[in-house]
Amino acid sequence: MTSVGGFVQDHWSLARQLTVDLGVRYDFERLPAGFNQDRNNVNPRIGLAWSPSPKWVFRAGYGVFFDRYVLATLARAIERNGSEAFEQVADGNVAASLFATAQGGPLVAPALGIAPSIFQPDSRMATPHSQQTSAGTEYLLAKSLTLRADYLFVRGLRLPRTVNSNLLPPVVLTVANALSLGVPNPTPQQIGREVFSPGRLNTQFSDIYVLQNSASSTYNGISFTLNRRMSDELAFSASYTLSKTFDDASDFDEQPQNPFNLRAENAVSRQHQQQRFVFNALWELPIGDEEDKGGKAEESTSWLTQAFSHIEVAPILTLESGRPVNPLTGLDSNQSHAFPLSARPLSLGRNSLNTPALATMDLFGSRSTPIPEFRQPVAGTGARQIQFSLDFEF
Repeated sequence: MTSVGGFVQDHWSLARQLTVDLGVRYDFERLPAGFNQDRNNVNPRIGLAWSPSPKWVFRAGYGVFFDRYVLATLARAIERNGSEAFEQVADGNVAASLFATAQGGPLVAPALGIAPSIFQPDSRMATPHSQQTSAGTEYLLAKSLTLRADYLFVRGLRLPRTVNSNLLPPVVLTVANALSLGVPNPTPQQIGREVFSPGRLNTQFSDIYVLQNSASSTYNGISFTLNRRMSDELAFSASYTLSKTFDDASDFDEQPQNPFNLRAENAVSRQHQQQRFVFNALWELPIGDEEDKGGKAEESTSWLTQAFSHIEVAPILTLESGRPVNPLTGLDSNQSHAFPLSARPLSLGRNSLNTPALATMDLFGSRSTPIPEFRQPVAGTGARQIQFSLDFEF
């Protein structure tokens, strides 16, 4: 793969209180043979900043941002294209028999009677990109203390996902037609569900997994930030974000439960996090200040002062709501052979569960220990210089 990119940008001051940034970027990523080469990757961008008074600043911006493909996204379509390698998907009694034959280990040869499954790229594949719009304001509350509010909208387009294109339209499974659909012993999670029959559009293959750019996402978020610049040996930032993220595929290997009904996949994203609060600070302990400011240290300086001087503490507190989780039955109930090989329970939508909220506290501390000078250094113009630095952190 070869990636080429370039950009131009201009900073324009219309007035002392108003500035405009205009720019455009172009990216091209040459994909391996067999993939569509998308060359229409022009990224326009604009940003505005207006300060009507010394205490107020208003900002706004818009831009298009093209992504790059991760190699893992393309690897399956390159490695398992049918000529280099292929997969075989076994379920039911066939899977149990193969597991027993291999004694839980890998098969030494392809299983007989199971058609191969392959991966291939969509001929219309294009570069994923997003359109982003932002607006915000910042107010100076006091010296070194500001309050900021920002809104961000992100629309993700042409996002990658994998779709099994070799399935026949699904049929609602009943007790009467279960056997004809290849389900001799239907479970309660299969009766009344749309199930795919063993038949295939291309009978040469069991599954044809196509890497597509048919997914999309939408993000809306607002954040508030209280920021204190370093003053009197203390700096901190406290930020709260309230947001919502929707998509119909959160990763390139995520497959729809029913390829004939992609709209049913639209739900909160796996990346969605409704609330998030982050507080971080940098505090230099006020011990040993007199010496740092040029004052003469007393000979009777206590060992406590010597031990705890020149220490910086940097805590990071994060409070965040849980993330969505996709409920699964643990069984390929609809026989879609979609990854993972497990369907969602009836009446439950995609990503309809949530993990618990999470709180984390990271505490970092550092102490600088000056090495005393043993002699007065002598300046010279020697041809050789030796520099040495030692940094100790715990």
